[in-house]
Amino acid sequence: MLSPLLWCLVVDELLARLSEGGVHAQGYTDDTCLLAVGKFPNTVSGLIQWTLGAVEACCVGLGLSVNPDKTGLVAFTRKRKLSGFFEPRLFGKVLQRSMSVKYLGVILDSRLTWREHVDAKVRKTQFSVGLWWGVGPGIQGGPLGSMSLSLGRLSPLRP
Repeated sequence: MLSPLLWCLVVDELLARLSEGGVHAQGYTDDTCLLAVGKFPNTVSGLIQWTLGAVEACCVGLGLSVNPDKTGLVAFTRKRKLSGFFEPRLFGKVLQRSMSVKYLGVILDSRLTWREHVDAKVRKTQFSVGLWWGVGPGIQGGPLGSMSLSLGRLSPLRP
């Protein structure tokens, strides 16, 4: 029971330090979300790089590590081109920008449209309903002999 308490104390100290630096920092168990807000892309890039440097320093001081391959970077904006934005580095590895990121089971895309998240949930529901009802190439045997079941395509209502 002591280990989760120590982890919470360590992460709480890091999140407090990052929040003081102008970055919104949230944590849930071992997942952390950092949000840097600004008008100019180069300013936001610099703030992100400072934040990642603080994370590196904290990790090195505590003997911890962060996997850069599991770190996502998304710019939430309607702009198509971000002139002046540079990809920050974490432990010597350049973090590439992506169009979406999954955080705590929610897929957030760069324009915050929720389309990718809703589509993923629809696919998962279609698959689950298909398994539940036995949709497939036909069910052989059983009390009714040979039968097959087909469901129409499920799609959410979009405004």
